[in-house]
Amino acid sequence: MLSFGENNWIQYGWSKYLNRVRTRGDNFYINFTLKKPIQISQPALEIAINCVEKISQTYPPPYTLMCSGGTDSQAMIYAWLKSSVPFNVISIKYISNDTWWNQHDLCTLEEFASINRLTVEFKNFDVIHFLENELDYIANTYECPSPQISTHIKMTDLAPSGTIMFSGNFVRAGTPIELSPALMGIHKFSLYKDRKDISIIPFFFLEFPELAYAFDDNQYKNKDQLYLENRFPIIHPIQKFTGFEELKNFYDKYPTRVIAKDRLKFSNKPSNRVFDLLFRYPYEGVENYRVFHLTCKE
Repeated sequence: MLSFGENNWIQYGWSKYLNRVRTRGDNFYINFTLKKPIQISQPALEIAINCVEKISQTYPPPYTLMCSGGTDSQAMIYAWLKSSVPFNVISIKYISNDTWWNQHDLCTLEEFASINRLTVEFKNFDVIHFLENELDYIANTYECPSPQISTHIKMTDLAPSGTIMFSGNFVRAGTPIELSPALMGIHKFSLYKDRKDISIIPFFFLEFPELAYAFDDNQYKNKDQLYLENRFPIIHPIQKFTGFEELKNFYDKYPTRVIAKDRLKFSNKPSNRVFDLLFRYPYEGVENYRVFHLTCKE
């Protein structure tokens, strides 16, 4: 079993026994050991600000927020902006072969930063070199089947010592939380990372149960609406991106990169694009799995 968050309040693993290692046929299970508090007396934003203060009392400075500009990372940034704790924001430009591959994905962050008079430190990252030469190590070391998440793990090399954090997502009633073996790769990285001068908070909005449960749990409202109603002035992007859209188009030009054996092996997968056949499916394995939530303990 692996666990994270304050007092290890979230547990996860393979099968209902939460094994660390998957055997054939196992599904992925998540156990929230604390139920939603019966009463939440503070607004979600105030709770988030208090959690920033708790982090500053527990984890070493400086504090670096790794952000792509999605609504979760915007909300995390805003909580830190409203606190009294100094912090930095780092975002990554995928620059390879003299091409900026994820410019379309950073427009919302740039707009959010401008409105809130926020300085974002943009760092260049050779994403093609990483995919071709370093992805295999990250994916296998931290058991991360997602090339996007593995890239985020590698990007922490560009952050200074101290505490690095990712936003994650809060808990919603009636809606499975967006946790998977891929995202858990960030947590495993926090446990087994090579760098000893950094601490990792893999999921800001799940670090403390009071923050995870702080938002109105009306399952019929979308996430961005909940952020806005709870006074997080996020900017809803016109379209949700991963930052890898143009890279996928680039690799589509090279279909011969994929050998016939691999095309056959992954023929049951939803995509036949070169990028996925080279950099995603080899780390997912052939079997599919489902994600389940165990009943919370009393």
